[in-house]
Amino acid sequence: FHLRWGCREVLYETSSDGSMYVSGLAMSKATQKKIVKADAYVAACDVPGIKRLVPQNWRELEFFDNIYKLVGVPVVTVQLRYNGWVTELQDLERSRQL
Repeated sequence: FHLRWGCREVLYETSSDGSMYVSGLAMSKATQKKIVKADAYVAACDVPGIKRLVPQNWRELEFFDNIYKLVGVPVVTVQLRYNGWVTELQDLERSRQL
């Protein structure tokens, strides 16, 4: 896991048969940079983020070109923190109804 590291670029290579495969991820955090190599890669991105991350050459493949047809919806999340338990969370039965 590379938490709090931003993925700046997907590094890939094209094999002799024309198929493309990921060879690494260029990651950075503040002034630090590194290349991450793995057997499998997972990226959790919002729609604008995945559009920036996918290499332009991959758009020739329908699977990746379809990503550019997605439309993102702005989302706002709010986290409320309390000094103690919220009453409903103390009762297991009532917490399941939330």
